Amino acid sequence: IVGGMRAHALSEEMQRYGCCAISNICNGTDAAADVRKQAAADAGAFALIVGGMRAHASSEGVQEDGCCALNDSDGDSV
Repeated sequence: IVGGMRAHALSEEMQRYGCCAISNICNGTDAAADVRKQAAADAGAFALIVGGMRAHASSEGVQEDGCCALNDSDGDSV
C-alpha cells in the first residue's frame, strides 16, 4: 500500500484508496491491532497519509479517508 501511495502521489484515487486500506488495517483496539498500527508507522504510512491529504487538499474523498486512517491509528500505540 505504501509503495503504491509513494509511486502514485499525484493520483487522487490511489491516495484515497490507500488511506482507506490503511484505515481498515489499523482499525481495532486489541494487541493484534497495535502490531498492525506499529507496522504501518514503521512503513511510513502516516506521513504518506498526511502528504496525500496535502497534495489533494480539494479532494473530499482523500480528506475523509485520510482522517479516518489517522483516527484509526489513534496515536496511542504508535
